[in-house]
Amino acid sequence: MRLRFLLALALLLAVPWWGTAQAQAVNERFPQLVLRENFKQVAVDRLVQALAEAKETRRHTIEAVRVPMDTRLPMGEITYEASIPNGLRYRSMMPVYIEIRINGAFYRRISCTMRVHVYEKVVTAAQALRPEKPLTASDLRVEERELDSEMARYFTKLEDVQGKVLNRLVQEGAVLTPNMLRNPIIIQTNGMVNLVVDYNGVKVKTEGIALQAGRAGEVIRVRNTRSGRTLQARVIDAQNVEVFH
Repeated sequence: MRLRFLLALALLLAVPWWGTAQAQAVNERFPQLVLRENFKQVAVDRLVQALAEAKETRRHTIEAVRVPMDTRLPMGEITYEASIPNGLRYRSMMPVYIEIRINGAFYRRISCTMRVHVYEKVVTAAQALRPEKPLTASDLRVEERELDSEMARYFTKLEDVQGKVLNRLVQEGAVLTPNMLRNPIIIQTNGMVNLVVDYNGVKVKTEGIALQAGRAGEVIRVRNTRSGRTLQARVIDAQNVEVFH
């Protein structure tokens, strides 16, 4: 029993020595210690470059989600080459690959997971808004919001939205985008309109009746009150439509 105890004690005392010896051997073979902050900075610098190349001037921040731990490297001149394999994306996580080179030769590749946050002052709904109600200044407000890669289209000025109508119910705080908006109805069904025809630069007008409601720019059916013919016409304004011929 005593011999077994002494052997166990000797083994326990040898473990720290052996671990220290291993650590010393690793340090001698890989004498250069690169901190994870270095990797983070390389990834950030690459994203800053990408934002500059994209001519991004809006307020933005860069978040490091996951960065490799401190790494030991062999002796030699360390250089890095960073790339964004899936392209620059906003708000969602994306990898930044970093190639580590020793004396110009490829050594290994690591990956950092990063997130870019981009902010813009955009037009939002100041309250719940109904469809087909012309928007006024009291319906709207401008707020800074974080953008994502899909939200490429939005409004930054109230005047670009006022007078338009919504094609759906919009909740308070929603960011308004072009696919939510359209022109209001300015010609009603059975309303009297001027039928405008362009003959080689000469505009001729005659009376007509709108057979459909219409918005500026839309094509509707109209009837010429003199001939009784049904025609296709594009809405110009509340009184005039341009007839196709």
